[in-house]
Amino acid sequence: MQLITIVIALSSKKNMATYATTTTLFLLLGMATTTLCLQEKGVLQMAQNHVSLAKNWVANALRLHGFESLSLSDKTSLVALRDCAKLYEESECRLSHMMSQNNSYTKEDALTWISALMTNHRTCLDGLQEKGYVQAQILDTNLTMSLKQALILYSKNKGIAKGKYNVT
Repeated sequence: MQLITIVIALSSKKNMATYATTTTLFLLLGMATTTLCLQEKGVLQMAQNHVSLAKNWVANALRLHGFESLSLSDKTSLVALRDCAKLYEESECRLSHMMSQNNSYTKEDALTWISALMTNHRTCLDGLQEKGYVQAQILDTNLTMSLKQALILYSKNKGIAKGKYNVT
């Protein structure tokens, strides 16, 4: 009888140790996931701020140019600015969608959308440079870096590759 009691006591201690180890691992996993989500949200928020700044720069450039007394070359510049306004509006909507509290999406969705945002930005810059907007270079660095950081962060997250992201 004493042997059974000792075996049960030892078994109980092993179960407690296993339980403590398992609980600790789950807590660490939860903290890592929360940290990753916060990093993703921070990078997306930074990108959203830079898209908003670029959108405002384009809107101000459109206001400065006016519409009536434009020469033909100025009208093509106006088209480039309007294209940028549309591209940045689409980018802003996509980032808002990604940051929405009720939204979930896959890693592949996130990578595709962020790549599309980079393409929109690059298309705008190329069009403005083609029309001689040297000032557009100020839009390049910050937004490009934010989007690159987002791509790196999402592409490194291999653990949730087939799961859904819930940004809260």
